[in-house]
Amino acid sequence: ASSAGDDDDDDEVVVMEPEDDDVDIREESEAAAAARDADGMHRLAEDVVNEIRGRVKEATGGLTTSAGIATNFMLAKIGADFNKPDGQYRVGASRDEILAFMGALPARKVPGIGKTWEKRLAALGVTSCGDLLKEAAELHCLLTPVRSEGLLRKALGISEGGVEGAPADHSVSMSDTFSTGCDDPDALRKQCRRMCDGLGKRMVEARVRGTTLTLTLKTSDWDVRSRTGAAGRLIGSPDDLAVRALPMLERELIVGG
Repeated sequence: ASSAGDDDDDDEVVVMEPEDDDVDIREESEAAAAARDADGMHRLAEDVVNEIRGRVKEATGGLTTSAGIATNFMLAKIGADFNKPDGQYRVGASRDEILAFMGALPARKVPGIGKTWEKRLAALGVTSCGDLLKEAAELHCLLTPVRSEGLLRKALGISEGGVEGAPADHSVSMSDTFSTGCDDPDALRKQCRRMCDGLGKRMVEARVRGTTLTLTLKTSDWDVRSRTGAAGRLIGSPDDLAVRALPMLERELIVGG
C-alpha cells in the first residue's frame, strides 16, 4: 500500500475570490492541490519502498524482494509480481489508470481466480479482466450473486476489505518462503504441516471455517503451481487442514518431480 506524505516543500496557495458567482475558483484550487498531494504521496511511496527493499537486502546478506505500490492491497499485490525478483511497480492512482491496468490483466492474475476458475471463465470467452467487465451481465446470470459481484469488483480494481466499511475477504491464508531452494520432500511435508498448524490456530481463534482449500507452491524459477479442492465438509482446525493439504502436496510432488 502506498504511504502518505509529500517530499516537496509546501506551496503557498493563493485563493482569489471570483467575480462570477457561477465559478468557484476555491474549489478548483483545492482540487489542484489534492492532485499535487496525490502525486507527491506516490513519489514518496516509491522512495520509501525502494529504501525498505534496500535495507532488507543489506540486513539479510542479499535477500531480494519485490513490492507493489497502489491505492489498495489487491492492486499492490498484483503489482508486486511485475518486477520480480528484485524490483517494484507502482499502479497509477486515478480511475482511468486503474481501469487500464486491470483491463489488460489476465484473469488468472486476480487473487481468487485459480486454474479451475480460469478454465471456467475461458469457456465463457473470458480471459482478461477487461472481458470480465464486458461480460458482466452474462456472468451475473450464470454465476451466484456473490461470485459475480466479487469478480466485477476485482476487475474494477476494488480490493475487498481495502476500504473502511467494505466487506472483509472471504478467505484466510498463510505463506512462507525458504531461505534457500528446497527440493527435500520431507522438509516440504514438515513445512506444510507447520503452516497447517499456524493457519488452523488462526482460524480457531477467529472462529472461521472454510469450504475450499488451495495449496500454492512457488518454485525458485518463480513458477506458481496451485491445487484447489472442495473439502466436503467445513474446515476449521489444524488437523482439518493437514488431512487435506498433505495429500495435495503429495500429488504435486509426484507431478512436479
